[in-house]
Amino acid sequence: MNCQKEKMKELMNQVKEIKIGYAQKWLDALKTHERICIFGTGSHGHNWYGILKKYDIKVDCFYDNDKSKWNQEIVDGIMCLPWEEPEKNTAVVLAIREYEAVYRQVQAYLKESSIFVASINIFSFMANYDYLAMGKDINEAYQKMLNVMELCQDDMSREICCQTFKKWFIDDETPITYNGESYFFTDQIKLTDQECLVDVGAYDGDTIRSFEKVTSNQYEKIYAFEMDQENYNKLQTNAKIRGGGIAVPIAG
Repeated sequence: MNCQKEKMKELMNQVKEIKIGYAQKWLDALKTHERICIFGTGSHGHNWYGILKKYDIKVDCFYDNDKSKWNQEIVDGIMCLPWEEPEKNTAVVLAIREYEAVYRQVQAYLKESSIFVASINIFSFMANYDYLAMGKDINEAYQKMLNVMELCQDDMSREICCQTFKKWFIDDETPITYNGESYFFTDQIKLTDQECLVDVGAYDGDTIRSFEKVTSNQYEKIYAFEMDQENYNKLQTNAKIRGGGIAVPIAG
């Protein structure tokens, strides 16, 4: 425990030296453009629209490569347009998890300083901006994290608290690392071939794959729920490929 507390103290000292947080730098650069558009109309795009709206940043349109979305209202009267050469001084926010191909597509018309990759770590981004740019008391966040660490029963969990604090305030790019499974702690809970997994927000089946691994594919049933249509389609495809007792009852 003392080791992690010292690490948290060191992290807090680093945070106190930060003049401008990474979230404010990102948003300040975005706001230098006259037009702001979001590429991606899925859940990630909706989440980022909500963040930009929260911080009073106007979104002019959405883009998507899905033709069925073109000329459709996405949210608040904002339309989705087919991708084409944008107007002068336009910024494009890539709100797509696997964005590399779309980045190259957009880069054909825009310089890199006008292309903004939207972090999937939206909670880290908002924490960084709210505390370092909007004036929320960083000492409060520090104390809350120490309180969480006090509740943790093992060093791995305390280490994740330290990494989370670092991700919020210092470095959004570094992934949180840990040993073992994130959901299935088989050293504490012994799984049998009678297990039933209910995965709400199943994405494309990533947690299901972990469950299958720790049970050696010996389980009773898996029920997977996913509201985003694109992810739901991937989930259905992956379920059909693997077969077995996977039910995907809810469409987007």
